[in-house]
Amino acid sequence: MSGASPSQAAALQAWREEIVFQDGDSYFADLLEGIAAARVSIDLESYIFQPDVLGTKVLDALAAAGARGVRVRLLVDGVGAPSFDERKVAMLQYRGIQARVYHPLPWVWFRLSAFLHLLLRLNRRDHRKLCLIDSAIAWVGSMNISAEHLRSLKGEDAWRDTATRVQGPGIDELQRAFDRAWLRGAGARRPRGVERTGRAELLARWTPARLRRPGSQSAWIRLNASRSARRRYFRDLLRRVSGAKRRVWITNAYFAPDLLLMRALRVAAWGGADVRVLVPRKSDVFFMPWITEAFYQQLLNAGVRVYEYLPSFLHAKTMLIDDWATVGSSNLNHRSMLHDLEIDLVLGQPASLRSLAENFENDLARSREVSRAEWRGLPLSHRAVAKFLLFFRYFI
Repeated sequence: MSGASPSQAAALQAWREEIVFQDGDSYFADLLEGIAAARVSIDLESYIFQPDVLGTKVLDALAAAGARGVRVRLLVDGVGAPSFDERKVAMLQYRGIQARVYHPLPWVWFRLSAFLHLLLRLNRRDHRKLCLIDSAIAWVGSMNISAEHLRSLKGEDAWRDTATRVQGPGIDELQRAFDRAWLRGAGARRPRGVERTGRAELLARWTPARLRRPGSQSAWIRLNASRSARRRYFRDLLRRVSGAKRRVWITNAYFAPDLLLMRALRVAAWGGADVRVLVPRKSDVFFMPWITEAFYQQLLNAGVRVYEYLPSFLHAKTMLIDDWATVGSSNLNHRSMLHDLEIDLVLGQPASLRSLAENFENDLARSREVSRAEWRGLPLSHRAVAKFLLFFRYFI
């Protein structure tokens, strides 16, 4: 597998434990149980952290862990969590939560000396969703800290999403990935008496060489923190898709593939594989369905089957290519491929593959299949707008 030599890959085993979650209620219940059971450390990284019912519950759980002596670090993204200004981060410090913001918005964290520095990094976001408990258990997927994922609160409007909990080989790589992003995060001016944890502590825990190494060396973890890693994993994805023998089942919230991936999907379909792409009909980005529609004609002409999920916003990012599967935060768009930090895990246990396959089919049952005749029947103005929006896909 990509990222490891044949001897390394042969020596590695899949995660000792893989649990797949297909809804936010069960996922966050499990995550909160993990936080409550933490004894040494909690490292939580989230693109979005909403100050809603769920966000409050998570912060209370983190503060309770900090009060019993657990080291708690919270890393959010400056665009995804704009409410995390210096005042809020300082308040969290008082509650025993060390908090930082990855590339904060310069007009939220206004420091004249850093304004240009932050402005130049405005397009580079931390899109990962990761929680590490005691550097032994990891929760990874595409679920932000947001009540939008909870069916118990939102009913049928809850976002449909997928995540996983894993234990086993590779956790230390996830820990290093968090540590590297933590070093780039901006922290508040800490009140007197509040512990400061930063570069000195991390360098004491990890050698400089290991901290600098941005690419994953595990066959089961796909980190895109460097250009070489992005190229390596993208080439691996193209190879797997174009060489698929039985199936390519893709669920993706923001589907705007480049020409090479489109070609790989067509090759797989022409080769006889069952190629299906599931995308949301509803989106939190109002123009995203229009952009995705611009790809329908090429996909349908090649024999790729396209489905639109109807009940609510489908936010999941999963792939099943024969018996190889991933769950994570990466979208099939330019942002994930070129700009944002992402984490995806390869799942290999038969129960995980069955769960992902069953849920893909369940999602299809709640979706509508797009036909070639339907696309040709759309007004010319509609198709023109969809193609025009493709000019902006570099920023999506």
